[in-house]
Amino acid sequence: MIAEKKQRVNNQEKNEVTKEKEKKIMAKSHNPRLKALILEVVDNQINDNDPPITRETMARLQAAGYSEKKAKEMIGSVVAEYIWDTMANGTEFNVEKYSDDLRKLR
Repeated sequence: MIAEKKQRVNNQEKNEVTKEKEKKIMAKSHNPRLKALILEVVDNQINDNDPPITRETMARLQAAGYSEKKAKEMIGSVVAEYIWDTMANGTEFNVEKYSDDLRKLR
């Protein structure tokens, strides 16, 4: 029983260390080309008003005081999550869920 508890604690500590390492790696690894492509997706959504929630979110974030650049990056972070999810899991784009996620941006 004690050995099992120690093993669980060790596994939790390893997971936390791994997550911290992943965060540091992600913070250091910056792909400017990928970022530019994601921001291009955001621009296209805004310019085409498709889906309309993207333009609405952009206006809301700017009204809240975010710069145009920061607002687009925030929206881009949601776009990136959806791109990753589609590629990793083969999920289809769900505009309702995407809209909900954009509405959560503050």
